Amino acid sequence: MRTPYASLAALLLFVAAVAAGQAPPAGGLGGGLGGRKLGGADPKAQKFELELIKLINDGRKKRKLEPLGLDEALRVFARAQAEYAARDDPAAKMVDARIKAQKLAPHGYRLQNAFGTQAAKLLKELEKEKTAEEAFTTEFGRIGVGAFWVPEDEPYFQVTILVVADADPMAGKPGLSREQTDAVMSSAAAQVKTNCYDPALRRDPNLIGSLVFQLVIGERGQVSEATLLSATGDEAFNACALGVARGLAFPAPYKGKPVTLTHPMRFAPPQGDKRVGHLSPAQISKVIHLTQDNIKRCYDARLPEKPRLAGTIVVALTVLPDGKLEKAAIKKDGPGDPELAACVLGFIEKLAFPPPEFGGTAEVEFPLSFTPPAKK
Repeated sequence: MRTPYASLAALLLFVAAVAAGQAPPAGGLGGGLGGRKLGGADPKAQKFELELIKLINDGRKKRKLEPLGLDEALRVFARAQAEYAARDDPAAKMVDARIKAQKLAPHGYRLQNAFGTQAAKLLKELEKEKTAEEAFTTEFGRIGVGAFWVPEDEPYFQVTILVVADADPMAGKPGLSREQTDAVMSSAAAQVKTNCYDPALRRDPNLIGSLVFQLVIGERGQVSEATLLSATGDEAFNACALGVARGLAFPAPYKGKPVTLTHPMRFAPPQGDKRVGHLSPAQISKVIHLTQDNIKRCYDARLPEKPRLAGTIVVALTVLPDGKLEKAAIKKDGPGDPELAACVLGFIEKLAFPPPEFGGTAEVEFPLSFTPPAKK
């Protein structure tokens, strides 16, 4: 009896990628042996092949991997390889060149040679070897199993298992689509506006929040690194925006490969390009205080006619960059007394204010409350 080829190679021949060697001369690598076609359709061998494929795919299912698709070209090759190995034919050792010549695995493969009489036992023995276990659990796409029945003193099946990688659909592409990242960044923009930009506008009403984020998205979709390639002059705003970015959760990238994302985000103040000035409540109160006695006289003059006159007048002011009052108007007349409102407005129109901060025109509103004196 011939010694099975697998025993000469310690049961396994492990090949991780297509060999770089030259293809052999034509003839003798994919044809017959002794005038008989290789890989004959022996019913026992066919059954053994199907049992092995089912067991391998059952194991992949447990690992939540897609089943390997049965490929007829790979099966024909595997049957021929199994017979070459059983007959100890020199062609068996030229497997790399034969795979390359037939263009069976341009994207990589794993090949296992073994022999035995029971599919489950054979696979169990194979999986004791790390290289074989990896061959059946890596994300390959297609499989060919070839079995050759050796009816000698101790009958057995000589087996070749060939798993082949398909073209990676994401080759040369980022591991997350534009749609996937845009959905997360759109949500992030809403958070940055509410939590970071709106508070920043209270510090500077003219702030344009132009940011460019660079994020590294890790294998589970987490943000492992976050930086700003472009930022504003408001450091508090920048830090707040980065804090939002670091807490984002993306879908897991394809095959867990980290993705570097560059994403712009721009926020503009509600007034657009118009420059807005700013006067603090304290500055307004200080100026109004200068004419407070006049405003009180306006109110006291109306009390004899309307002793219960009360309410709040809201005055809206437009203050020019040099501090001059461009416009004053009554926005709300709580007391509902036109004479009181006109008197108050007349004194306010004579006031001058400090130049607004940020060099623009300031729109200001302030309340004036009126309450009748307590009866003695």
